[in-house]
Amino acid sequence: MPLPRRNYIKVPSRLDLSSGLNVCRNIVQLNDLVFRRETVLDFTKVSSFFPNGIVPIVNLVTKLREQGAPFSIEEPEGRAALNAFRQNCWGNALDSSIPLPPNDPTRTNRLREFKTTYELDPLVNRILDLCLTSTTLPKGVIETLEWALNETAGNILDHSDRESGSVQMMYYPLTKHFAFIVADCGIGIANSMRTRFNEPATDISLIERAMIRGITSKPGRNQGFGLAGVFSIAAMAGGICNIISNNGHLAISNGNVTRRNLDWPYPGTIVEVQFDADKPVDPKLIIGYERENYFNLRFESPDAPQYKIRICEYNKNFGNRPAGLRVRNLVKNLLTENPGHCILLDFDEVRTVSSSWADEAIGLLLCELGTSNFFTKIRITGQNEFCHSVIDVAIQKRLG
Repeated sequence: MPLPRRNYIKVPSRLDLSSGLNVCRNIVQLNDLVFRRETVLDFTKVSSFFPNGIVPIVNLVTKLREQGAPFSIEEPEGRAALNAFRQNCWGNALDSSIPLPPNDPTRTNRLREFKTTYELDPLVNRILDLCLTSTTLPKGVIETLEWALNETAGNILDHSDRESGSVQMMYYPLTKHFAFIVADCGIGIANSMRTRFNEPATDISLIERAMIRGITSKPGRNQGFGLAGVFSIAAMAGGICNIISNNGHLAISNGNVTRRNLDWPYPGTIVEVQFDADKPVDPKLIIGYERENYFNLRFESPDAPQYKIRICEYNKNFGNRPAGLRVRNLVKNLLTENPGHCILLDFDEVRTVSSSWADEAIGLLLCELGTSNFFTKIRITGQNEFCHSVIDVAIQKRLG
């Protein structure tokens, strides 16, 4: 009986970390058995996507494609699943013929690729914008997260022998938690560590060694804080961290560490962290030293002590309450991080705002801060005559 001409892998309806790794295992084993035969990934029945399930598959397919393995993709049948598949750029990353979503600067939760630190810096800023505008956060969360993203993504450029990596951040409002994932299809943590520690060791033991603060495969260049700090974030915030690389999988959940030896090699590294948005963290305890304050670097205006927000950078649509809520969340988070600063809301280049947007962003901010605090801390500039009148009405209604 002749063998089928294509490898066929049916992706399960719920694509989370466990099922995603099983799909990766099938891909690796089939390609080891019959390399160069086309592999069909059937996503037609997938109804629930999670970044920790789909991103490892994207990573693996990218690596095998570069080695000459052909793939074809069957997209989800369900409308919601298909929308997620395309809007998060997973589809295009798997198959360049699948269209990218329209460019929208307010959508910062898509899978993004970076090749240099010059690309990474604005990418991290966009990810942090998602956090700052999605909900109100305890002090220390953003500063710690900014450090963790730069450390884990920077490790790709420094250690993976790979010219690019990818990163994605998601916010889940129902459970009020964040998840970020950083990925590459380079040589992997264990192989990178072997370049320094020339001794027999399992992949999982080398990953654990890389977790020790101060241990790095490039001691003359790096400090060895990255993976240790990321693990500490999950431990301190009662969250989850998964590190998958080569034949090793190290995880922490609710303070419990588990180790797993994979019976197949994952070609690259996945670092995933999930944490609650309402649990405070202390950056000094995790990072171990004083850093330049992220908010001062990003938002501080020349007229310090003052943070400046260019409204046009945070809203594409000024016609609804959800858009106004994003700005209000941002203002409150900046005041949480530095209560001694004023906030300058710059409406330059904003042509129109609706009454509902103005009430949600400005009117409710007045209610939450209180009249005296609002007029002391909030300054509005750059608005045209129409925007000025709409915002003034929103303020007067709340004062009345």
